[in-house]
Amino acid sequence: MVAALCFVITGIIFLTEGLNLVPTPSADGNRSFLSECRKKLAVDHCGQEIGNELFLEHGTTGPGCCIKLMSLEKCHKEHLKDFLSSPDHANVNATEVWQRSDVLLNRCHIVAGHYPSVI
Repeated sequence: MVAALCFVITGIIFLTEGLNLVPTPSADGNRSFLSECRKKLAVDHCGQEIGNELFLEHGTTGPGCCIKLMSLEKCHKEHLKDFLSSPDHANVNATEVWQRSDVLLNRCHIVAGHYPSVI
């Protein structure tokens, strides 16, 4: 439960009003990229859905949240990498979380293909 809350609070899930707001890695490096990603953060039910699926192994991320996740997939992956590499989260099984993330992203790619104009 703590890992799921940290996941949501630290900004692993980013929600945005448009698809063209996703930052790309800059010359300043990954920290600058993560900082820009954090500016796009909005914590709502989507963060909870995704956190529950990745860390608590229950629940399914709904179509609307899947589409929002797809709009910020690069940010999601970089934040997940940063989150899991932190010594504060050493007790989290990173391999299992990455596997669940891959399953989630694959499913969300399919969902986004079926619901391309929700955002």
